[in-house]
Amino acid sequence: MAHKPGVWCCKTCGSMVMTYERKRTGAAGWWCVHCHEEKANSEVFKGTPQQPRKGDSDPAQIEATGAQLPLAFGGPVFDPAKDTKRLTGQLLRIFNVMADGTWRTLPEIAEATGDPEASISAQLRHLRKPEFGAHAVDKRRRGSETSGLWEYRLIPSKLSARSFQS
Repeated sequence: MAHKPGVWCCKTCGSMVMTYERKRTGAAGWWCVHCHEEKANSEVFKGTPQQPRKGDSDPAQIEATGAQLPLAFGGPVFDPAKDTKRLTGQLLRIFNVMADGTWRTLPEIAEATGDPEASISAQLRHLRKPEFGAHAVDKRRRGSETSGLWEYRLIPSKLSARSFQS
């Protein structure tokens, strides 16, 4: 699916839309990160998006990052009814902040997203998994070798969505 560079927005709500490509079918299209629904070409415009509200998420949005649905969140205390929306929101916020390929520490990502550092670390590990988009997450030391400070960089996979910013 070829789109011209720029930021594309939903005509319904003004939020940013992302392109997606389904792994199984190869189908591609637009996905509104606020309305949580697919959009036709006639339902998007090039412009300045509104800022999404923190926590605005739905599991269906995650497909725009290249992940497969249903999400494979889990663990001994994971409750899908209570945790899926929260974890999906975290994953999307972290993906959206890190998708520019800039090196950032966990505290820097936490400041940008409002999420706890431990959750960010877990979500960065998820983003490496095939079912979450198989993105490259690079890690390197920042500062002296004894500082214990690490920084991370996300390289989105080719199958992930891209917001086309000029």
